[in-house]
Amino acid sequence: MTNKNLVIFNLFISIVLIYFYYITPMDNSIYDYTTSYLIPIKLVVPDGSTLVQDFFIYDTREDNIESIIGEYFENSAAVKNEMVRQAYRQLEIFNDMIEYFKNDRKTYTVSIFFEAGGKKIRDSLKFCNFLKFEPEVLGLELAEQYRLPVTFSKYISFTIRNQIIEQMKKQYLDSIM
Repeated sequence: MTNKNLVIFNLFISIVLIYFYYITPMDNSIYDYTTSYLIPIKLVVPDGSTLVQDFFIYDTREDNIESIIGEYFENSAAVKNEMVRQAYRQLEIFNDMIEYFKNDRKTYTVSIFFEAGGKKIRDSLKFCNFLKFEPEVLGLELAEQYRLPVTFSKYISFTIRNQIIEQMKKQYLDSIM
């Protein structure tokens, strides 16, 4: 390529990137954050133990829940039915919570705690819309902030995500009571 062709090519790429980045409308309503949201469900098994199962929000149809939960409790239909009932109830609450917070503009502060790399870390986070919260990004930022190896970021992300969901669920339940 000659210099003239290279300049024209770079100009073309720049225009395309500017178009998609600045000119294309970035309306948040076109992004459905709830469809891929992973939520932890805590099930209390009749023997007193607990099982935490992650569900994607689009798995909330009762037949999906039954097939996912059924893998753990194949031997007892009564236990399986009780676990499906518990999971379905928690997922219903979460769906209602998503609707409640979808257009919420308040700033929330949540407390977080995690242990990583021999350090016990307590902190608080402020954010506006927890549905747009990106735990993976925050996990990387916190690992860097506390000088932890990047390998801890996934653990931090998972821990923080669960803590935020629990605290937002509590705030939601308090607000509707």
